[in-house]
Amino acid sequence: MEERFKDMTPYDRAVRISLYSNRVGKMEEQKDRTEDTEAVKALEEKIKETQRLIDELLELFL
Repeated sequence: MEERFKDMTPYDRAVRISLYSNRVGKMEEQKDRTEDTEAVKALEEKIKETQRLIDELLELFL
């Protein structure tokens, strides 16, 4: 066992592990939210491009 954990009680170690797990979980949630935001932005750009192409086609046929 690492030196810094040597003097801890099992309860203290469990609390520390729990806090660490929660912190890691929150970081993963933030990463997922960031990825979702980037995906939404990419879709919005594709929608704008598709709309622009549709408008160009309509101009050609009208």
